Amino acid sequence: MSDAPAGLPPPYQHLKTVSRSAIGQTWIVRDTRHPKDSFRIIQKLDISSNEPSLVEFGQILLSHKAQTLQTLFKETASSHKIYGYFSEEQSFYVVQPMIKGKSLHRLRDLDQWSIVSVLTDILLMLQQVYSWGLGSCCLHPNDLIQCQSDKGWVWTGTGIFKTIVHQVSKQTLPLTELFPKDTAAYFAPEFLQGRFDMGSDLYTVGVSLIQALTQLPLKELVYGDSGYFVIRRSWYRQKQLPDVLVELLTRMVNPNPLKRYSTITAVLNELDKLPAS
Repeated sequence: MSDAPAGLPPPYQHLKTVSRSAIGQTWIVRDTRHPKDSFRIIQKLDISSNEPSLVEFGQILLSHKAQTLQTLFKETASSHKIYGYFSEEQSFYVVQPMIKGKSLHRLRDLDQWSIVSVLTDILLMLQQVYSWGLGSCCLHPNDLIQCQSDKGWVWTGTGIFKTIVHQVSKQTLPLTELFPKDTAAYFAPEFLQGRFDMGSDLYTVGVSLIQALTQLPLKELVYGDSGYFVIRRSWYRQKQLPDVLVELLTRMVNPNPLKRYSTITAVLNELDKLPAS
């Protein structure tokens, strides 16, 4: 175990740094106050600004959002939760459970029936989230996790905190800098240009599902550069899939947002057209 990073309060013992980005880090820690179920994930977000008032404003926004998500998780009976949040100098910290399970793009052994079930479960979960006034969750595949215990799905909400920090203190920084550098291809082209909405989230879900279905490395599944990525048209040729399902997933990942699904209801309606198993 390494020494606790600066700003980490005494109850938490740093165990491992999971990821780093231009605006912070994610750690696995142990909460020493809880002998059982003591492992936690802490997301550290740095508000880089020379203006103390701007830092304070950003921390207020982050606190408000964390409180909102605490209530949302409780009201929707989610198995996920936010244990706590706090500020230290120019940083903001969110404490969440460490979930045992697999993120969406890392699923294995998907067929046409299981992928429909997975997609339906995720869409219904996100529909609950959007009903709380969130136009986009700024989704990253790691934000959607299937729990090992009951196979239920969890949305962590971490992308929302990152967008707030981006808007407050790093407006000239590309949104992709908020995430690990090798994951830009999961995001819609408009997201990479600094604009995103619910359709952008659906794009990320689509790319993640296609990767899980094909088991292709991301670099083989897409082509392009850091500002614009496109799914290869032949992605489905190795699988025996109904045309309706291929068309649905292809539309979810259309690089043109005007030709992509823009609502969850539209995707669910298309899923209803699939033949019964």
